[in-house]
Amino acid sequence: LDDLEEKPTSQKPITGITKEGINVQTNKNTKEFIGFYNKDRQPATEATVVIDYCKSGSTGDVYEGTPVSVITIAADVPPSTAQAFSLSLKTENLPSGDLYFCKLKIVKESDPSIIYAQQQIVVNVVS
Repeated sequence: LDDLEEKPTSQKPITGITKEGINVQTNKNTKEFIGFYNKDRQPATEATVVIDYCKSGSTGDVYEGTPVSVITIAADVPPSTAQAFSLSLKTENLPSGDLYFCKLKIVKESDPSIIYAQQQIVVNVVS
């Protein structure tokens, strides 16, 4: 959590992504840090990070699945506890030179339909 400028809280369970978003280079890994606060009463088991939906800011085209691949280590996050995630982000199928509105989610690794938290972010894809 020391790598984060803003610590996650129950009021703001995901931190680390600014309003300006993140810059991701096509076919290159980009390192980011985010924080997650588990405001649920149950543990967030196998919590991991996914970006599974993006929409082009210029064309409106939708990209689903893994438009931005995220590599991180899953963690069990107890209730009322914060956890930092170090992320490696990479995009291969989003055209560069555009910005995208994407859904960043904290999900259960073995069952991504279980969503612990989510937030809209901006991803700028640069070449």
